[in-house]
Amino acid sequence: MEIAHAYNSSYADLARGVKDRVVLITGAASGIGRLATLEYLKLGAKVAAGDINHDTLKTLASECEATGFAGNLFTCTVNVTKYDELYDLFFKTQEKFGRIDVVCANAGINPGGDFMSSKVPANVRPDMKVIDVNFVGVLYTSHLAVRFFRENTTAKASEKCLILTGSMASFQAMPSVGMPYSASKAAVLSLSQSLAIQGVAEGFRCNCINPWFADTNILDKAARLVLKGIPLAPIHAITQAFILATATEATDQAWVIDEHGLWELPNPSIKSKVVDQFMSRFVIGLKLKKALQRDAYKRYLSIAAIAAGAVAVVWKLFN
Repeated sequence: MEIAHAYNSSYADLARGVKDRVVLITGAASGIGRLATLEYLKLGAKVAAGDINHDTLKTLASECEATGFAGNLFTCTVNVTKYDELYDLFFKTQEKFGRIDVVCANAGINPGGDFMSSKVPANVRPDMKVIDVNFVGVLYTSHLAVRFFRENTTAKASEKCLILTGSMASFQAMPSVGMPYSASKAAVLSLSQSLAIQGVAEGFRCNCINPWFADTNILDKAARLVLKGIPLAPIHAITQAFILATATEATDQAWVIDEHGLWELPNPSIKSKVVDQFMSRFVIGLKLKKALQRDAYKRYLSIAAIAAGAVAVVWKLFN
């Protein structure tokens, strides 16, 4: 479904909900991350921008200084494959802004050399950097996001949001050079669906943004040559995807940006009665676990509410 038809409101109206949100973005100094960072700042959000490239972060900070956004921007050099560095980014963001409302796990790299090349001896481990950055880094970022969401007691559940950057390659297999890349992005899409289920119990949302190639500063000459004559994804549609994922109550959505714009896809998971039964029990179990960790009086109220919900689920399944 085209996003314009999915919400009975204009983008400008929805975007007002971003003001004063605290947003943490990885891969924030270039490409899609840079565009999202600038759009969030323009709409009044407070942004923690993490990136491995110190120089591009300085350029971003200078640009924001010139446009008057510097007061709402915090920058931090981070390698998303280094858990300690990521934790430092989250900790410093919370220390500076008081909380974290939105996390964009956006850092990623393009495919490297031919993964199946015979030029490297078979007894030499292949280069796994694409998997380490594009998936392990997203796992680390998601883990920390959930941990810090739990500490955010001032925001409503609908205001706490995790946004993962997938790709059109999340849906499209690629051989050779693209093999680890498409595998990593398919894993990111699957992770977003798992996190959305976790979020039902924990009180946060998760969506996955899957863009086609766009005309950003990280599109190199080789890619431009291969893509010559092929339409690219419009830049404004990509930035709008981040904002809509933040400002609406959408969760468990795979949003695709192709040459026509932004589209919302339903969750492509298997529809099965036995799977539904299992997932219902799983969510109830997560809610019960969370309830048992609360203060005594809240614990009893939560358990009673969960028990009532469980009875309703069982009744629905067997009637």
